Amino acid sequence: MAAGDWGEVSLPNAYPVFLALFFKLVGPSLFLGKLLNVVLGALGVGVGVLLAERLAPWSGPRWSLLRPANLAGITLSFYPSAVFYSTQLLKDPGVWFLGLLLLYVSLDLWKGFSWRVMLVFFGASLLLWALRPYAVLAIWIALGAFALFKRVRWEVVGALFLVALVAPWLLGWGVLGWNYLAPLLSPEHLARMREEVYGIGGSSLGLQLDPSHPLSFFLVWGYSFVTVWLGPFPWQVDAPLEAIAFFETVYILPWIAPALVGLPRLWRPGPSEFLLIYALVLGAGIGLFSDNLGANTRLRLLVWAAILLYGALHLGGRRAHPLPHHPR
Repeated sequence: MAAGDWGEVSLPNAYPVFLALFFKLVGPSLFLGKLLNVVLGALGVGVGVLLAERLAPWSGPRWSLLRPANLAGITLSFYPSAVFYSTQLLKDPGVWFLGLLLLYVSLDLWKGFSWRVMLVFFGASLLLWALRPYAVLAIWIALGAFALFKRVRWEVVGALFLVALVAPWLLGWGVLGWNYLAPLLSPEHLARMREEVYGIGGSSLGLQLDPSHPLSFFLVWGYSFVTVWLGPFPWQVDAPLEAIAFFETVYILPWIAPALVGLPRLWRPGPSEFLLIYALVLGAGIGLFSDNLGANTRLRLLVWAAILLYGALHLGGRRAHPLPHHPR
């Protein structure tokens, strides 16, 4: 399917191409394909640990459970959906690793411009765009929103804009990814995609966007967004598989609580609040096209990863100064 011509009911990605190249190199081995995903899942956890240590350096005992980096490693390692999808031949472990890597590199950008950092940011953006474009868009939007509250050097802003300009174009999606964005900016297109792709199967809530009634449109979107962030809720569970997803929510609720408490801090965000901004932007984007409880467990991996990291930072102890709010 050519870029810019992806029809009414799909979100494009290059994962089949990656699989074809991988199996051409190693042979048709399902085991090696799954092993690669296990490695990517583990690397994502490692990047999350580094990110937590970067935001909240620790001077206490190395193995203390109060150390935010240790808490981040534990919660990310035992995040049920992340563990499960890391054992499957799906693109999600790659999305998980690249998304966490972009979040980590984003912190480096606030220290100032660096060609090395920008090269990593550009490469990770390019690869993640090829797998799940809206996950990259959410990071770029979150960075732009974060920049509104921070004193950011013009070189950094210019470099970020250049990445957003060039990366989608190199993959054939036009300048700023316009060929990808244009259909998604149409409420009618979103409504059709939601109904025909994510509105099928037993896990769908059957909620439809109605572009002709703006209030209904935003209420359904809001409910879908809250479901992405906090669901499934007890009243949404009517099948065994949905019950499994509900128990995962119970597991993660203690870590969501600090995120909810931290929402008022978005008026004057520190570096850790960048994680919240990203989780909000990506969750809102997923809520636009998905009301499927099963699909949400895959699509929101990075949303909950950011929430888990934020929770680890604020539930863990702090014996050292965190990253300054205005790094130079």
